[in-house]
Amino acid sequence: MNAEMPKQFTQILETDRLLLRPFVIADIEPSYQINLDPRVSRYTHDGGVKTREEIEQIIHQNVWGDYQQFGFGRFAVIHKKDDRFIGFAGLKYLPEMDEVDIGYRFHPDYWGQGIATECGLATLPFAFETLRLDHLIGMVLSGNSASQKVLEKLHFSFEKEFEDGGEMIMQFRLSQATYRQIYLS
Repeated sequence: MNAEMPKQFTQILETDRLLLRPFVIADIEPSYQINLDPRVSRYTHDGGVKTREEIEQIIHQNVWGDYQQFGFGRFAVIHKKDDRFIGFAGLKYLPEMDEVDIGYRFHPDYWGQGIATECGLATLPFAFETLRLDHLIGMVLSGNSASQKVLEKLHFSFEKEFEDGGEMIMQFRLSQATYRQIYLS
């Protein structure tokens, strides 16, 4: 992973429309409601969440567990105008691949508004300047053209396609060198 990690995850990112902050207990219920929607779980490659207890366990183990173990993880995304939790975005360390993935999941009411790209643009400086990661990957199911376009807008390049659990996954990559060349020059 090759990152400089903070001692605890307190990072907050902000854009004109969005607040990206660590998850809190109050985010469990709206996370559950978002994940119940079959449109949301269509391209998540995890089958969706079935019970409130399941999403609570995922947030406790995966989200807060990542904060404690790796010093970063997915952000809760708040739409400032509505003061509403609309999903998550940000980074996740994948130990089985030894990679850091950029990803997101939002309530369908906020699709098609550039929210994913906006979250990505806020997350990249955190990944490359704060954590000093060498690169990021982004993975999308082959049929998810909207998420593929988000990664391309963020200047990720297609790296490879592979099969996982009967699904074809497209993997994209953005290196720190490319980030610096595109975003800092």
